[in-house]
Amino acid sequence: AKELVAQRGFHISPVDGLDTAFRADFGSGPLVVGVCAEYDALPDIGHACGHNIIAAAGVGTALALADVADELGL
Repeated sequence: AKELVAQRGFHISPVDGLDTAFRADFGSGPLVVGVCAEYDALPDIGHACGHNIIAAAGVGTALALADVADELGL
Protein backbone atom coordinates (compact mmCIF):
# COMPACT_ATOMS: atom_id res chain seq x y z
CA ALA A 1 0.00 0.00 0.00
CA LYS A 2 2.75 2.44 0.95
CA GLU A 3 4.65 1.91 -2.28
CA LEU A 4 1.48 2.23 -4.38
CA VAL A 5 0.41 5.59 -2.95
CA ALA A 6 4.01 6.86 -3.07
CA GLN A 7 4.13 6.02 -6.78
CA ARG A 8 0.92 8.03 -7.25
CA GLY A 9 2.51 11.16 -5.76
CA PHE A 10 1.58 10.95 -2.08
CA HIS A 11 4.13 12.22 0.44
CA ILE A 12 4.86 9.38 2.89
CA SER A 13 5.88 9.94 6.50
CA PRO A 14 6.28 7.52 9.43
CA VAL A 15 3.86 7.34 12.35
CA ASP A 16 5.36 7.19 15.84
CA GLY A 17 8.30 5.07 14.65
CA LEU A 18 6.06 2.10 13.79
CA ASP A 19 7.33 0.07 10.82
CA THR A 20 3.79 -0.95 9.93
CA ALA A 21 2.20 2.52 10.07
CA PHE A 22 2.49 5.48 7.72
CA ARG A 23 0.81 8.74 6.81
CA ALA A 24 0.25 9.59 3.14
CA ASP A 25 -0.49 13.22 2.24
CA PHE A 26 -1.62 14.58 -1.12
CA GLY A 27 -2.46 18.09 -2.30
CA SER A 28 -2.16 21.47 -0.66
CA GLY A 29 -5.65 22.99 -0.69
CA PRO A 30 -7.76 24.14 2.28
CA LEU A 31 -9.94 21.01 2.42
CA VAL A 32 -8.51 18.11 4.42
CA VAL A 33 -9.84 14.56 4.23
CA GLY A 34 -8.58 11.82 6.53
CA VAL A 35 -8.84 8.13 5.68
CA CYS A 36 -7.86 5.74 8.45
CA ALA A 37 -7.35 2.07 7.66
CA GLU A 38 -5.81 -0.75 9.61
CA TYR A 39 -4.34 -4.03 8.52
CA ASP A 40 -3.36 -6.60 11.09
CA ALA A 41 -3.55 -10.33 11.63
CA LEU A 42 -4.54 -12.72 14.38
CA PRO A 43 -2.02 -15.30 15.61
CA ASP A 44 -2.55 -18.71 13.96
CA ILE A 45 -5.55 -17.41 11.98
CA GLY A 46 -4.24 -14.58 9.82
CA HIS A 47 -6.51 -11.98 8.28
CA ALA A 48 -9.81 -13.41 9.42
CA CYS A 49 -11.50 -10.22 10.55
CA GLY A 50 -11.70 -8.27 7.30
CA HIS A 51 -8.97 -5.71 7.96
CA ASN A 52 -7.37 -6.59 4.64
CA ILE A 53 -10.58 -5.47 2.92
CA ILE A 54 -10.74 -2.31 5.04
CA ALA A 55 -7.14 -1.45 4.17
CA ALA A 56 -7.72 -2.01 0.44
CA ALA A 57 -10.84 0.17 0.56
CA GLY A 58 -8.86 2.91 2.31
CA VAL A 59 -6.12 2.89 -0.32
CA GLY A 60 -8.72 2.89 -3.10
CA THR A 61 -10.48 5.85 -1.49
CA ALA A 62 -7.24 7.80 -1.22
CA LEU A 63 -6.32 7.12 -4.85
CA ALA A 64 -9.79 8.12 -6.06
CA LEU A 65 -9.72 11.36 -4.04
CA ALA A 66 -6.26 12.18 -5.39
CA ASP A 67 -7.66 12.03 -8.93
CA VAL A 68 -10.15 14.81 -8.11
CA ALA A 69 -8.12 16.70 -5.49
CA ASP A 70 -7.79 19.88 -7.55
CA GLU A 71 -11.54 20.00 -8.21
CA LEU A 72 -12.35 19.48 -4.52
CA GLY A 73 -9.72 21.87 -3.20
CA LEU A 74 -7.71 19.17 -1.44
